[in-house]
Order: sequence, then structure tokens, then C-alpha cells
Amino acid sequence: MTPRELLHRFAEPLARLGARVVVHPPEALVRLARTVPGVAEVIDTPNAAVRADYHCPLMSVPLGLKTTLDTLPNRVPYLSLPADAVTKWKERLAAVPEFKVGFVWQGNPDHAGDRWRSVPLSRFAALAAVPGVSLCSVQKGHGREQLQECDFPVIDLIAEIAGDSADTAGLFVNLDLVIGIDTAVLHLAGALAVPAWLAIAYNCDWRWLRDRTDTPWYPSMRVFRQPTLGDWDAVFAAIAGELREVR
Repeated sequence: MTPRELLHRFAEPLARLGARVVVHPPEALVRLARTVPGVAEVIDTPNAAVRADYHCPLMSVPLGLKTTLDTLPNRVPYLSLPADAVTKWKERLAAVPEFKVGFVWQGNPDHAGDRWRSVPLSRFAALAAVPGVSLCSVQKGHGREQLQECDFPVIDLIAEIAGDSADTAGLFVNLDLVIGIDTAVLHLAGALAVPAWLAIAYNCDWRWLRDRTDTPWYPSMRVFRQPTLGDWDAVFAAIAGELREVR
């Protein structure tokens, strides 16, 4: 879970316990933070001084609430989107008549485990070959240079996404499916209850648990795991096969 997802899940439980929840998110998350149930105030001024009785890093909130898999808040969607963001992408994607799949292949290379989670763009060629599918890139930053040498059809939407996460969310709810590696993109899709397929390494992050094709964090998400370390061939063959069934 990222801090963003923890905010969305745990603000309301904290409010039910009697807390007045004040959050100070990064600028890109301000609009979404204002829609989160349980959040009483959003501080949008950089380096603002906030007076509070208690301060807790978001990643420590589940520990403080003694959260278990049985008590994990996983009601989705738990975001309310600005209507203009949803309408914008509904109109834009109306011109894409096929089964619309948003996808992402590259995480931040500075992440300690990025060499295990990220894949080349070329891995998605098998998905592009599925009849009736339109691949829509939502890749930001690192990895986008691979689009210059891509030899299969991709609709690159990133230049049309505004700077904040609310606009990205508006795009996602107008897609039929989101597929990608373990990045914030997949977390956002799960938080919106958008169908999402996660491709993960055999030695994945602990939050995805083990030996299961679902996840308690996101009811709308399916997990495609490497059967052995480094075996991305099996993962993308399975994804392509499933895509042929659902498109």
C-alpha cells in the first residue's frame, strides 16, 4: 500500500473513533484528498505548520489500529471523482471503440526492488496482438523512451493527463481494464474498483502475500505471479490468454 491508499482507507475509521483528521498531502493529491470520507481538513500550503494533538505517519496507522486481514477496510471505490475529470475522458475515449486497456510497465528505477518488478514495454506485444484490444499507455516518466521504438499499436495518453491524480482517476474509470506492474498506477485502479490485473515477480513485495490470485486490498484486482524467479514469459502468456476471454 502507498501512503495515498492508506489515507483513503483509514481516515474514516479514525474519524469514527472520534478523531478530527487533518491531512497534509503532496500537491498532486490535494483534490483527491478532499473527497476522502473522514477527512475534516486538507492543508494545501507547502511547509505549513499544523497544530494537532497527535501526529502519525500514514504507514503506521494500520499498526496503531491493530489492523488484520480480517479487519482491513477494503470497501471500494473509496474515492469521489470530480465530474469534469470523468466527462473529459469519457468524451476522449469515445473515439476508441475497442476494449480499452490502460497499461504501465516501468517503475522508478531508484526503487530498491525495481529490477524485479519492472519489465520492458516489449512484454506487452502479446497483449496488443489480441483482437479487439486497444492498448492505452499511462506510463509516466521513466520507460516512456521505449515508445519511440515500439513496433505494435499503442495509444499514448500521458500528454493529455493533467498534473494531478484526480485527472488520472477520471481516465481510469473510463477504461475497461488496467494492466501493469507493482506501481501506484495499479493501486489507484484498485482504489477506484476498476478491473485491474497485476503482474508481479516471484519475490514480490510482502503486501501482495503469497500463493493467491486475489488480494485483500482490492476486490477488483487479479494477481498474475511468476511461477519461478524471473519467469515473465509465463505471466504475460497467462495475461494474454485471459485477455482473449474477457475482451
